[in-house]
Amino acid sequence: MNYSSATMANITVTNNAESIGGGLTFHNSDYILTHVTVSGNTAGIGGGLFSNGNATLTNSIIWDNIPQSIIDWGTSTITYSDIQGGWEGEGNIDADPLFCNPDSYDYTLAENSPCVGTGENSANIGPFDLGCGAIMST
Repeated sequence: MNYSSATMANITVTNNAESIGGGLTFHNSDYILTHVTVSGNTAGIGGGLFSNGNATLTNSIIWDNIPQSIIDWGTSTITYSDIQGGWEGEGNIDADPLFCNPDSYDYTLAENSPCVGTGENSANIGPFDLGCGAIMST
């Protein structure tokens, strides 16, 4: 997105490849992301998310992107989210979200996922509810 504003909720962005911002790229844009999962994306820079805009990200998962989760050259407020590599902000965690079966595009959460009930107002982090029993972290 270039020079625009967007609100995205309850979406999954997976398995994309791009030179910049494999999952999502925002140039000079204002955007709000809520209950979003960005996973398994690849880029030369900003594997999951590249931004030089103004972002608000809540209850979202940015995980398993190459080379890094987020490149932020703008102003981002990220809260109650699971960001691989960590991110400063209220309620943020850096823990394997324990997706049920991401190899088969199943990004529901295991019952022992650290994302269950730890989002804002005790919501789940990410767009999906529980989808399987407990699984072991790798």
